[in-house]
Amino acid sequence: MADGGHAEGIDEAVGLCSACVHAATQSNTRGSVFWRCQAADRDERLLRYPPLPVRRCPAFERRSATRYLSTRRAKRRCSGVQRSGSGRPTTEKKPSRKL
Repeated sequence: MADGGHAEGIDEAVGLCSACVHAATQSNTRGSVFWRCQAADRDERLLRYPPLPVRRCPAFERRSATRYLSTRRAKRRCSGVQRSGSGRPTTEKKPSRKL
């Protein structure tokens, strides 16, 4: 249980959730990313989708560096959503690499 301070690996726009083991992200077709607190399923003091940035949280537990990096990669993939002329989301197709 910590309130986090000035810590390495924390996205200032998101706050503690960006480095928390209980956080999960969900994106929609418009490219928005929502941060969900999985600890809220067990603790009624917490909000399932807290307003960001989260500066203090009684359930904050820092995730390992490996998990942090995989979340950062997932966020980059979510940002690749673009709009076609019809308003429908399209994703950029990257050329396949031949090994």
